[in-house]
Amino acid sequence: TLLFRAKAGLGRRFVSQAHAHAQIVFELGWKIAASVTIIPVRLPVSDDPIDAARKLRTLMNIGEGPITELTRSIERLGVWLIPLPPSNECDAFAVWAGPDRSVPVIGIVNDRSGDRMRMNIAHELGHLVLHRDFVCSSRLLEDQAYVFAAEFLMPASAIAEDLRQEKLSLFRLAQLKNKWLVSMQALARRARELQIITERQYRYLMQQISMRGWRTAEPQFAEIRVEKPRAIRKMIEVAFGDNAKPESIAEELNVAPEFFNEVMSGFTGAASSQADA
Repeated sequence: TLLFRAKAGLGRRFVSQAHAHAQIVFELGWKIAASVTIIPVRLPVSDDPIDAARKLRTLMNIGEGPITELTRSIERLGVWLIPLPPSNECDAFAVWAGPDRSVPVIGIVNDRSGDRMRMNIAHELGHLVLHRDFVCSSRLLEDQAYVFAAEFLMPASAIAEDLRQEKLSLFRLAQLKNKWLVSMQALARRARELQIITERQYRYLMQQISMRGWRTAEPQFAEIRVEKPRAIRKMIEVAFGDNAKPESIAEELNVAPEFFNEVMSGFTGAASSQADA
């Protein structure tokens, strides 16, 4: 039931491993949820990607500019973000989980660059909003999730002016990357979709990016922070108290201390969490 955003030929073994890891972490959270107040789910229902993205931004009351605290903003919608172990095969997945499939979950590999993780998360959020009744992926569903993510992170009404102000060179794309917190490639593709540049101009920009070896690893002209999720760790802190020892919590939850510590390292703690909700 996982909607994977992954390379072609994703191995069944990896799917099983990622599913097992996420399932254990979800079950820990589900067990704790019975004793704490969890954030209610607030996601719009729509089958139109652009309409869904706009509805969600309105619901989040974030205006039309860049979303600076993406992870925390999504967690405030009741979405559970689960960090996944490093992998070259998978970026993220989305699934409605729980006995009645009422909890929206995004599993995210957390060793990617900040701009790539933001697009991955937005893409999977699109799956949750648009494809609740689907249990497998397809090219059409992936395209719809991308359209959602593009409008969600780069609203046409706001970004078009930025893309038109100056000729789109690599330097200009780098400037806009720092503002919109998405990759240069995503910005170039957005400009083509909004018919601000031609297909030929888009191909030229992508060739320039490829020649510099930036297709898989763009330079970070300014740091785009990797946002770790917070919600599940906060549930554990509320349930067990701030002074509880990790070994004691692991024993109570019936998991190995090493595994518990590994899982917790994927979340941000109270001291480093910004705008904690």
